[in-house]
Amino acid sequence: DLLRSIAIIIVLFYHFYPEIFPGGWLGVDIFFVLSGFLIASILQKNVSISSFIYRRIFRVAIPLYFFILLFLPALLFILDGFNHLKSLVYPALTSLSLSQNFYFYFQEDYFSNGSEQPLIHLWTLGIEIQFYLIAAFAYFLFKKMKVNIGFIGILVLLLFLMSLPLLWQDKMAAFYLLPFRLYEFYLGVVAFRYKGKIKLSKVYLIWILIVLLLILGYMVTVQPLSHQFAILVVTTMATFVSMININKGTPYIHQIANYISLRSYSLYLVHYPFSFLALTLHIGWLKIILVFFAIIFSGIFYRFIDRVVCLQFRYPRFLWPLLILSLIAVSMLLTTKTKKRCLEKWP
Repeated sequence: DLLRSIAIIIVLFYHFYPEIFPGGWLGVDIFFVLSGFLIASILQKNVSISSFIYRRIFRVAIPLYFFILLFLPALLFILDGFNHLKSLVYPALTSLSLSQNFYFYFQEDYFSNGSEQPLIHLWTLGIEIQFYLIAAFAYFLFKKMKVNIGFIGILVLLLFLMSLPLLWQDKMAAFYLLPFRLYEFYLGVVAFRYKGKIKLSKVYLIWILIVLLLILGYMVTVQPLSHQFAILVVTTMATFVSMININKGTPYIHQIANYISLRSYSLYLVHYPFSFLALTLHIGWLKIILVFFAIIFSGIFYRFIDRVVCLQFRYPRFLWPLLILSLIAVSMLLTTKTKKRCLEKWP
């Protein structure tokens, strides 16, 4: 909960104040490590593949669909929909099939063009779903073959090394595509496998956490020279913290962290349209107001959609048909984009 809270706060600050927190995008990489940790904890309960995939897709997709349903008309109205039609409708369509990271990969550089995409923050959800699918089948396959976690780590490392040539040719592939992010999820799996193995006294624990927070604070306030090095450092730190055995702590900190953590997904979905407006309008004092609006609306979203829908309506019949139809529609769009991208990069 503490790591998730720190991650969402870092991302929030980055999107509202990128000039102060230029490395705040590293919060997303902490989320990926935590996702690996969470998925490992779920899969070890011996759930079925179909149940796992359905529940995870449902958990991500339903709040996302409600977000698009509520915010897309509002953004089209506020931002003069005709001029922003492409940057709003295309990401919304690809989000329906949970393939939005591919769409944004076909666009411009995230760091130079992010301010022109009101829904660009949704790219991470595509990677999450793709990891869920791979993790489910890989877990049951490797379990049946009795493959240990070290062998899986070697496979992940080999996959990453094999994809390095593409990294030099296309840096955005390393940002948007799963093969380059797979090791981050795997670090989360390792953290779960060895959770609680690192035992420290309270004094050492406090000092180590202070040092790690100082390193993280430095990295999010300074634009790193190497994105991959920064990601490796932050994800390793998150893995280390996840393995620490913490028996004692401050109840108030735990309560605050748990409160923020539960609402982190809602806050992640809702906040970016507000930060987009803040950066588009270029009014300094308005940012503070929009930050509060983002927090308030995310709380409402969590209370009436994220929490209620996911707890009370677990298996809507419309989910699979909607996913299939949107996948067909989006595949046509992505095919066109892929052809254009390949012709530009590999003539």
